[in-house]
Amino acid sequence: MRGTIKSSRPIQRIRITFSMDPMLRFVSHLDMVKAWERTFRRADLPMAFSQGFHPQPKMQFAAALPVGIWGEAELLDLWLVEKMHVGGFRGLVEPVLPPGLRLEDVRDVPMDEPALQVSLLFGVYEAVVGGIGREEVEHLVEEFLARDRIVYTRRTRKKTKDVDIRPLVERLEAFEKGGSVGIRMTLSHRAGASVRAFDVLDVMGIDIFSTRVVRKGLVLSE
Repeated sequence: MRGTIKSSRPIQRIRITFSMDPMLRFVSHLDMVKAWERTFRRADLPMAFSQGFHPQPKMQFAAALPVGIWGEAELLDLWLVEKMHVGGFRGLVEPVLPPGLRLEDVRDVPMDEPALQVSLLFGVYEAVVGGIGREEVEHLVEEFLARDRIVYTRRTRKKTKDVDIRPLVERLEAFEKGGSVGIRMTLSHRAGASVRAFDVLDVMGIDIFSTRVVRKGLVLSE
């Protein structure tokens, strides 16, 4: 089986754009990685593997999705040790995709192109809020954008850290679609300078538990 090939000499780099159903928004990033790894193995792809005692397929996501958010144009690179036509690649992968995942695009990218995580600049999000009218949402957006500095306290299991998130919000606007009111956000995803959609909503005083957030896409540097 080609899927069992273990090599550190990839010759092709495939970039996948995929979307998810909202039902997958509570799947962790680790489980998503495992789901794609199983998919590639079932498709019997000639994957490149890492070296060491526990070789892993050479694959890379642009950015992990926080639990509670689903994506419509997520990016994933996979390295192969045998050259494949993208049409043939798609023909092998699509039949074995788990429910809720869809291929939107498959293409070749240069082997020497910078890593996805290095190229990533922004994530574009839409948050549909509950129990708030259009005027109130617009007021909250205006208040946020009018401030020069917005300190948010990030809490982890080990420590807390104060971060000025205002410079990390590139764009913020209210929208109304299909009778629903929401907030569209373009947020920084640069290494060491990123902000989470739920953090922005929290600062604005919006109940994140009554809000549905989708990542519409990711913006890479040219």
